[in-house]
Amino acid sequence: MDFHNPIDEIIGNCILVPNIVANVSVIYLSLRRVKSSMMQKFALNLCVPSLAFSIYSITVFSIKHLNKYEELVMDIKIQRNTFLDRTADFILYVCAYDYQMLVISLVAITYMAFAKPLFVQERLGGWAIHVIFIICHATALLMAVAAMSSEDQTEVLVYHTERKMKDIDWTDITEAVFCLVSFTILITLYFVCIKAVIGFSRRNSVASQGTKDRRKKQLHAILAYITPPNLLVIPTSICVDLLAVLLSQDTPVFKQICQAKVVFHDTLLASRLFISSAGILIAFPDYRNALKEAFCLQSAFKRVVRTISI
Repeated sequence: MDFHNPIDEIIGNCILVPNIVANVSVIYLSLRRVKSSMMQKFALNLCVPSLAFSIYSITVFSIKHLNKYEELVMDIKIQRNTFLDRTADFILYVCAYDYQMLVISLVAITYMAFAKPLFVQERLGGWAIHVIFIICHATALLMAVAAMSSEDQTEVLVYHTERKMKDIDWTDITEAVFCLVSFTILITLYFVCIKAVIGFSRRNSVASQGTKDRRKKQLHAILAYITPPNLLVIPTSICVDLLAVLLSQDTPVFKQICQAKVVFHDTLLASRLFISSAGILIAFPDYRNALKEAFCLQSAFKRVVRTISI
């Protein structure tokens, strides 16, 4: 039995509408207005799967509800756990794990570019970045398979169902290790970046003041970018099936975190996708400036057309 929250499903799909706009904007700017860089490659690798999921999920959601109110349109029985639902869940898991892997790679490589610039120039140039991102996607796919294969023990914890907790298997251990380790790495990198920002202002470096200012701005941009989505990662990273089996059902805080994860599952993940996509347009100067230029050109074009019409 599936304890999916229909209100959560509606809110989650509504959030995907602006997510499509954000993804299309990022992809367009990446291909047409932003120069090739690690940030551009990161944006494309993040937004293309997110856009594909958003379009697919909204299409499935629309088909199901059109059929619900207009049964003559399509002869599909409305129920949860259909092939369409499970496919949407799988793609959503891929996007969620993709974000964690890609962000870890982005922050780690950016920090190394400051700490060991020669190493990054020699070892992480050319196709090396693409290989790293391919590994991120492959890891996300494997984790999505593991997540879809495991029984959701957290639902039993939250809803107090008659279904009993099952024994721990490899999928539970894999999910727990990945979620807890990746979350720990993200938090560690967050504080490493903060330390680096403070260190740059104190360091007696041979680099010019302009170079140091540019590096500080890049680190500030990364910190601003990863902070909001990482707050939404907390429920899915801490409330995992392994801990749901091992910890008592009355464990304080943990149960509340699991309630947020289970009851608002679609909303949390869709919000993370939207914030991570829209955040690229806001946090990073290249995309922010490209977006401003696009709006300025559009406004200038409208003024020219209006003048010609007059």
